[in-house]
Amino acid sequence: MQGKRNSTMDIVKAIGIISIVMGHCCYSIMIPALNVSVGEFVYSYHLMVFFFVAGFFYKREYHEHPEQYVGKRLLKLGGMLFLYNTVFTLLHNTLVSLKMISSTEHYSISKMISCIVQSLLMKYTEELLGACWFLPMFFIGTALFAIAFSKAEKSKKPEYWHKIICILFAAVALYANSRELTWEYWIQTSLLAVPVMYIGYFAKQKWDVLDKTVTWYGTILSAAVILGILNRMPGSIELSVNQILHPALFYPVTLLGIYFCMGLAKMLSRNPYTEKFFSMVGKESFHIMALHFLGFKIVDRIYSAVYGITDAEKIGKFPHSDYGLHISYVIAGVLIPLCLITLLRKVQKYGHFVKEM
Repeated sequence: MQGKRNSTMDIVKAIGIISIVMGHCCYSIMIPALNVSVGEFVYSYHLMVFFFVAGFFYKREYHEHPEQYVGKRLLKLGGMLFLYNTVFTLLHNTLVSLKMISSTEHYSISKMISCIVQSLLMKYTEELLGACWFLPMFFIGTALFAIAFSKAEKSKKPEYWHKIICILFAAVALYANSRELTWEYWIQTSLLAVPVMYIGYFAKQKWDVLDKTVTWYGTILSAAVILGILNRMPGSIELSVNQILHPALFYPVTLLGIYFCMGLAKMLSRNPYTEKFFSMVGKESFHIMALHFLGFKIVDRIYSAVYGITDAEKIGKFPHSDYGLHISYVIAGVLIPLCLITLLRKVQKYGHFVKEM
């Protein structure tokens, strides 16, 4: 049963990352009969679902030494971001020449060194790594949760303090984001995530009961309610620019989105083939996050070559050219990163190019 749960949560992450890819290449596609786009729908849950899963797998014993948990997270996320930034910075001039990015600037050696140094502080990403703005925010959110959880567990009334911490984080986060306050490393967005991690953690404790409430009709209903809210409310959720739809609706919509992902994951896990594929996608979700823009541009480059398009501005448009190749972008955005990371792992024994993450 435990293995099944883990598989389901990997599929939940797969749905999250595929939703991110779709949001970046299908955002403006309108859902029939509704004043809601595909992007507006997937943006309502696609980032917070990763915090839910992180909370789900958080172990109570971590509270004894939260610094170890935080340190491992920093090494994993910071190391991956630094590695990708270094590679893409070194390839920057080649990517400019190939018209794979919108920039026309050729980096000098000193510029490259400066970019690589800045990436150590998680303050710089190359254009094709634009989606990785989420990684510093994810690290800070999980670190804040670990520290807060530890403080509560070491108090005389842990259950009481867990509730107080949840409420305080939610209140401060909703206020900061509704006021469009912008802090370093998207801390205002990280604060939003702490209650979601708490929900994931306590969902794990009651999973035998909660799992029975995740049904196919509940999955459809949760999607319908989200669409209904988005259809009637002005605005949308876009965490990179502090948009939370409405302070009273952010968490309800987020939880409905997480339920939708869990229901869909449960259905996909019933077939051994879909379970295996989507579990793999979920396990490699952060690599797909880092590399899916590259997948988009490979599609653009191939299409441009086949149809003789030479306009550098059109080919290099970020994050993809307006060729209407939405399905191709989604497929390439998921499969190309999967192929690349699988290939790099195959040659790992010949050189330490990629670490298991």
